Amino acid sequence: MANDAALRQAQQMEDRLRTRDLVQGAEAFVDFYDQQLPRQVSSAASLEHYSRHLSKALREALRLTPARIFARLPEAETLAQFPEQTRVDALTVPVEYHFAPGDAQDGANLKVPLLALPGLTRAMIDAAIPGLAAPRIEALLRSLPKDARRSLIPMAATAAQFLADGQAAPADAEQLKVWLKEKRGMAESLLRFDPKAVPAHLTPQLTVTQTAGKSRAARIWRNCGRECAAAGRARSLKAARGRLTAFVGRGVDSNSTSCRSGYLWLWSKARFGCFPLLCNGT
Repeated sequence: MANDAALRQAQQMEDRLRTRDLVQGAEAFVDFYDQQLPRQVSSAASLEHYSRHLSKALREALRLTPARIFARLPEAETLAQFPEQTRVDALTVPVEYHFAPGDAQDGANLKVPLLALPGLTRAMIDAAIPGLAAPRIEALLRSLPKDARRSLIPMAATAAQFLADGQAAPADAEQLKVWLKEKRGMAESLLRFDPKAVPAHLTPQLTVTQTAGKSRAARIWRNCGRECAAAGRARSLKAARGRLTAFVGRGVDSNSTSCRSGYLWLWSKARFGCFPLLCNGT
């Protein structure tokens, strides 16, 4: 059990850093157990029987230490750029990472309480995972027209300089445009970013949770109007509901699950722009 937990933790580090070269290959673990276990241990039942009578020294010899798990250890400074818990406004929220290109949950996923949702901004969420800022800015720079890109090579260095110059400002396209005009003297006509060129995993996602820790899309649907109205968001909700029929298609029951999901999506879009919002219902 301890070995399983240690291996899962190592694999979670790989998800955070979006790599698959930290943990040893399967062959390394096969060789390790082949050396440590006697020949008569050849099944799950014999392994269970053997493990019941292990001395402390033998039990320690079977423990998977970091040296046995990792092919290379991640740098602590790099790992800190992808925190397991992060600050969003006055909240500390957990973060789950998935390294699964093409999957809907690929990337960083922040677990945010429902009552905190109306007070959040896109800039707050983008700033929650520091390690995503540089590649996101670099992707925006690469989306510029060719004439603009020539003076920005190497892109990674330009992105790093922008982040260093504007540490207190949001790392978004608008601030980047201002910086390029002021610091690099770039003409407005060349500053045409393509947001679609930014890979989806570079934008943190949200999972809205209840205070009890459960994610329920239906409950969010019922309470969203009341909570947002209390926070001054009634106009956005009204506009979103007015466009709901066009979003989910004509003739769809407004009480259906798809309709509720569409309403929540539209409210999120009205609040955050094209902001990825995940709601796990049970």
